[in-house]
Amino acid sequence: MLNKIKNKLILTNTFVLLVILIMVTTFIYVFSSYSFSNTSDNELLNLVYQSKRFSKSDFQSIENDLSYNQELSYFKEKLNNEKCKLIFFNNEMKPIFSSSKFKISKKKLAKIATLYFADVNASHTEVKEQDGIYVFSDYEDSKISYRTCTTLITDNEGNMQLILIAEDNRSENATLNTLLYILALTVIFGVVASLLGGFYTADKALVPIKENMDNQRQFIADASHELRTPIAVIKTNLELIESNEDETIKSQEVWIDYAKSEIKRMDKMVGDLLILSKADLNEIPFNNKEHDIVHLIKEAIEKIEPIAVKREIRVYMSCPYNRVKVNIDEDKFTQLMMILLDNAIKYSEDKTQIMITVKVNLNKNSVVIKVKDQGIGMKKDEIEKVFTRFYRIDKARSRRENGSGLGLPIAKWIVENLNGTINIESIEDKGTDVIIALPLISYEETE
Repeated sequence: MLNKIKNKLILTNTFVLLVILIMVTTFIYVFSSYSFSNTSDNELLNLVYQSKRFSKSDFQSIENDLSYNQELSYFKEKLNNEKCKLIFFNNEMKPIFSSSKFKISKKKLAKIATLYFADVNASHTEVKEQDGIYVFSDYEDSKISYRTCTTLITDNEGNMQLILIAEDNRSENATLNTLLYILALTVIFGVVASLLGGFYTADKALVPIKENMDNQRQFIADASHELRTPIAVIKTNLELIESNEDETIKSQEVWIDYAKSEIKRMDKMVGDLLILSKADLNEIPFNNKEHDIVHLIKEAIEKIEPIAVKREIRVYMSCPYNRVKVNIDEDKFTQLMMILLDNAIKYSEDKTQIMITVKVNLNKNSVVIKVKDQGIGMKKDEIEKVFTRFYRIDKARSRRENGSGLGLPIAKWIVENLNGTINIESIEDKGTDVIIALPLISYEETE
C-alpha cells in the first residue's frame, strides 16, 4: 500500500512540476519571440517612415557617401548595414531602386511586395496609420530569412510606388532556436530531477504516514488484546452461572459481581478508546477560557475523596493563593485532575497520603501543579513508557483497580492542548511526582 502511495506521490509531483515548467517555458519563449518581433517591426516601421521623407536622389547619394543632415546620415548608416535593405517598385511591380544587392530574386521580391494588396492572413499583418497602411511579412528559405515592411507612396509626378524594407532576422531566429533548445533541456532536466528527488522526498513524506499506520495497527492489536481478557472473564462467569441451574441468584452473586466488574472496566476502556481515537483526528474541540484552577482542583479532590477514604488515603492540597487564573477548558482540566488523582490512588498503598501543590513560577510566567503520591513508584526505563497507550507498571494491580493503561496518554493529550507540559519523576518503592506546567494569566496570594 505504501509503495502505491509513494509511486502516486512521485508521479503527481512530477506531473505538477512538468505542467509548471511547460507553462513557464512557454511563457518565456512566447514573450521573447513577441519581444524580438515587436522590436524588429518598430525598427522597420521607423525606417519606412524615414524612407518616405527622403527622395530617391537622397538614397542614391549613398553611393557618393554624401550627408545632407544628421537624420539622413543615420538613415544611410542603417541601410548600409548588411541586415537592412531598401527597394522601390513602380506601379508595374518592377524594382526601380535598391539600396544594396538582395540575395533574393526580383521575382520573389515582387511577390513579397504584392502581399501589400492581399487580404490579411496568418502569413502577413498590417498596421493602419494616418499616412497609410504598412504590411509586415516574413520570407524564409534555406539560406536567408527576412522580416519585411511594405507601404504605398506617390512620387512627385503622381505615380504610385511601393517601398519595401527588409531586415535579416537570422540572428534573432537563431537566438530563439537556442532559447527553445535550452528551455526544452530545462524541462527534461526538471522532470528527471523531480523523478530522482521524488524517491527521496516521498520516503521522507511517508515516514509520518508509516508511523501512523504502525501506531494504528499496534493500537488495534493492543485494544483487541485488552478487550479479550474482560470478555473471557465475563464469558467464564456466565458459563459458571449457567452450569449451576439449581442455584439461586443470591448464591451466585460472586460470579455476577465479577462479570459486572469486567463490564464496568470494558465500558471505561471503550470510552477512553473513543476519546483517543477522536483526539487522533482532532475531532474534540477545546473551549479554552480564563478559569481559576485553585477552585477546580478543590472540586476534583472532593469528587475523588470517597474513593480515597475507602483505602484510608488522605489527599492534601498546598496552595498559597486565593486564585490562579489560567486559560483552560474547564471540563478537560477537571478530567485531567481526576485521571492524575485516580492513578495516584490506584498505585498508592493504604493509609498513605497524596499531596497536590500549586506554585507560581514568575520567571517562566507559568503555574506548576504537582501531584505527589507515596505509591509503588517506577523504574527509570518505565517512566518513558507510561505515556504509551495500554502500558501499565503493575498489571495485576491495574486490573484489580480497573485500570486500562489509557489514563496518562489522555492526560498528556489534554495538557498539550492546554499549551502546557507534563513530566514524571519517580523513585521505585518511594512514590511518583506528576508535574504539570501551564501558562499563567494572573494570581492572587493568600493574605
